[in-house]
Amino acid sequence: RERRRAERAARRAKHQERSARDADRTARAQAERDE
Repeated sequence: RERRRAERAARRAKHQERSARDADRTARAQAERDE
């Protein structure tokens, strides 16, 4: 049971990292478009 919770936490962390990277890329693209 403990390992399953660790796997879920790791998967959530990975998902948050990817979404954060996507948001950063989108913000940068919008900044370039505004220039």
